[in-house]
Amino acid sequence: MTNKFLSGAWRAIRSGGLSPLFLALWPVLSLYHQNAAECPPGAVLRSLATMGGIGTIATLAFRVLFNDRAIASVHASFFVLVFAGGGAFFAAIDRRLAGFPVGTAAAELVALLALLAAYLGLLRSARPPVRRWWASANTVLAVGAASLCFSTALLGIAAAGRKSPGAGTTIEGPARVASPDAPDVYLILLDGYGRADVLKDVLAYDNTPFLRELAKRGFWVAPRGRSNFPTTPDAVATLLNLDYAEGAAGAPSNPRAMIQHNRFQALAREAGYVLYSFDSGWLITSSFPLSDVEIRSLWRLNEFERSLVDVTVLGKLFPLIVRGDQRGILERNLRELRALPERPGQPKCVVAHIVLPHPPYLFDAAGNVPRHTSDFNLMGPWKEPDGYIDQLRFLNARLLEAIDAIVAHARVPPLILLVSDHGSCFRGRVGADDEKLVAERTGILLAVAAPPAQRALFYDSITPVNAVRLLAGSAFGRPQPPVDDRVYWNAENIATPKS
Repeated sequence: MTNKFLSGAWRAIRSGGLSPLFLALWPVLSLYHQNAAECPPGAVLRSLATMGGIGTIATLAFRVLFNDRAIASVHASFFVLVFAGGGAFFAAIDRRLAGFPVGTAAAELVALLALLAAYLGLLRSARPPVRRWWASANTVLAVGAASLCFSTALLGIAAAGRKSPGAGTTIEGPARVASPDAPDVYLILLDGYGRADVLKDVLAYDNTPFLRELAKRGFWVAPRGRSNFPTTPDAVATLLNLDYAEGAAGAPSNPRAMIQHNRFQALAREAGYVLYSFDSGWLITSSFPLSDVEIRSLWRLNEFERSLVDVTVLGKLFPLIVRGDQRGILERNLRELRALPERPGQPKCVVAHIVLPHPPYLFDAAGNVPRHTSDFNLMGPWKEPDGYIDQLRFLNARLLEAIDAIVAHARVPPLILLVSDHGSCFRGRVGADDEKLVAERTGILLAVAAPPAQRALFYDSITPVNAVRLLAGSAFGRPQPPVDDRVYWNAENIATPKS
């Protein structure tokens, strides 16, 4: 029976009828393999179904157009390759020919004409009489597409196995009822928000007017705040769990499991708080299973789907599919953060990851779509400082509005911690051994609003892990003794521990 099945599968592959399907699925599998540490398998199901459908439709459509199976398969495969990789292809041209005298638009036009010419050549050669090389080309394409698809799938499965979800923190409902006088707690995670002196040095931007506005609202700002890790998964997992992970260099082995089942929320639940969280649009912080209320939109694209659309031809032809969806998530979260105090349930513990001012640049200073920025890559190199500054100014204005609304509706003064996971990265890529880059990437905004006695516990060089420990101790009645203020770079602790 097994031999018969394998023989039938091999014949199906050699026939070429499955080549367009394999080529359509490959970009999904490849993107998952590269991001298995951050991407739960369920986040790729819609992408697999959609791309699988495109491959199947292409196969059927070209089978109608051409009587010969081999010709139909090759043409359908060519169509799928152009559709699935068109965005990445043109983006590569943009990067290669940036500053070229004729401009990227002209280069893209030439490339498009070259693709069209290649396709017209295929059409011409497909006319009767059918040439024998079509069958050979189809066989080579079929075996290559199947090998590519299956090998990438196996790599993705292996990567997912290495990052399989751990048990995380578990709780069994509220341990007690919180006092009516317990303050609401807001942990607002800002992505890529640099410290004021670093912004001044790197971007020549003065952020002190915003800091003065925070001070008017009772905030204390750490003048030498630094991040614990230079990357978001490790930094967020560490601060939400109030400690470094045991293991190599204190880095979490599975950040996704640690974030989604974190100690901070568990302590809040035990203290009788109602837990709120936001779908950030970033997969690791898109869901917090411990939360009583998750603020999210079911029909928006997730981060994986936006990244996939961006590499297809749709990402180039209809960029607002991706950018508009990202803008919608961020606008919703900032709007809901401002309206959250009016929601029922007291006291509240809120975890909100706002993926700003980190690129891509989706907002100008007034909140409109930027006209003069092109960096829409969440994972690519940082560039276009003016776009970052505009997005920072937009975020500053929205944060002040949210803080004013939170304070205005509070029964008692709330505890609010604004903290960034890491700073900007305009001086190079994470991992480079450059002192100025390290200072830029690890210098972060860290600001707290709390009663004077609790605020006095914070100190100038505090890192996020100790800031959240102090916040949890003050709010939940579970004092957390400080740990070393470590700053890791290239798996090496480069900070001097707090004495």
